[in-house]
Formats: sequence, C-alpha cells, structure tokens
Amino acid sequence: MRNKNYLLFVFFLFIPVFFTSCKKAEEKPAPAVKKPEKPFPPITEERLSLWIDVAGDIGAYIRKVSLREEEVYEKRTLVMIAHSSARTELEYSNIFKKRGMTAREFWNIVDEMDKVRKYLDIKKEELEQAKELDRLINSGIDEVKALQKTLENEKSLERKKSIAKTVRAMKEKISEFRSYKANISPEAVKIDPFLLNLWKNYKQKYETALAAMWKRTSAGPVRKSYEHR
Repeated sequence: MRNKNYLLFVFFLFIPVFFTSCKKAEEKPAPAVKKPEKPFPPITEERLSLWIDVAGDIGAYIRKVSLREEEVYEKRTLVMIAHSSARTELEYSNIFKKRGMTAREFWNIVDEMDKVRKYLDIKKEELEQAKELDRLINSGIDEVKALQKTLENEKSLERKKSIAKTVRAMKEKISEFRSYKANISPEAVKIDPFLLNLWKNYKQKYETALAAMWKRTSAGPVRKSYEHR
C-alpha cells in the first residue's frame, strides 16, 4: 500500500512538469524564413552611368563624414564610417535611395568590373606569353629543318642516329611549348561578353570615378583605383 501511494505521489509530482514542457514546446517560435534576395538588374550603359553618378555622391559623403586625417580607400572602411552613427547610416542610405540604386547593386557593379579588368589583364599576359612561345617555336622549327637537311647529307650512321635523336627531342619540345599557349574564354570565368564591350567604352570614366570616390591623405604610394576591398 505504501509503495502504491509513493507511485501516485511521483505521478502527480511530474504532471505539472510534463504540461510545462509541452507548453514551452508549443510556444517555441518557428524559425524565420530568409527571403531570397532580389536579383541585380543587368549591368547596362544606363546602370553604369548611374553608378558613376552614385560614386560621385559617395565621394562627397566620405569627405563630409570622415575625419580630416582619416584615409578611406576601401569598402570596409567606408562601411564602418557609414554605420558609426544613426545620422551617418541614414545619410549613406539616402544616397542610394535618392538615385534609385541599392548599395548591393553598387558594390556588385564594382565586383563585376573588377572581374572584367582582371580577365583582360590575364588575356594581355596570354598574348605576351603567346608571342614569346611563338618565337621559341619558330626558332625550334627552323633548327629542326636545318638538322633534317644535315641528316639527309650525313654519311656516318652513328652521326645520323645522333642527329635523328636531337630532331625527335626538339619536336617534342616544340609540341610542349604549343601546349603552353592558353586561351581562356569569358564563358570559362563566367563573364558576360557584353561587359567586355561595356568596359572598353567606359573604362576611363569608370576608373576615374572609382579613384576619385576614395579619400587618401598620406604621402604613401597610391593604390590602383580598382583595389576597393
């Protein structure tokens, strides 16, 4: 009887705990569903022209809110200044709101233009390397032709074997040099070919606007305009 009473006591003791646990489980908020971010508008001449205008506004903003001796020549520093107070954050947001461009789109254009510039730098290096390889290949071909003529007129069997071995080695080296010639396409690095033409037409205006946007006060070497991050 005593054991039965004890079990009943334990049962009634855990009833409140059980209902409290169920209530807490019911009250647990559902995890917030993150809304997918809107895709960026295509980078067109109009959007790039607008970007140049926004860059001018950002430059004026930097010089207004930064300290006299404070250098601001990268995105991270600019964002720190923009969020340093409610006032600066509001001013920063209003720049984009007024122009009809989000901050995300602004920095996406910087990133995409940076990718295009780097791609074109690689293509330039490819061209220079190809010229050097062509020089070595053509020189090797001429040498092979000269050795083959020598081989035709050579009487010594031992000498012929030696020349033939040299010719084979040189042909292999020529083939190796040809394999070094690269040709990276825009598609391979996920660059819209349209952006290449846009870069050629707007390169000067874009780089001038990007360089003018930043503030640098020291006498040290100036960073290239595209080093924004």
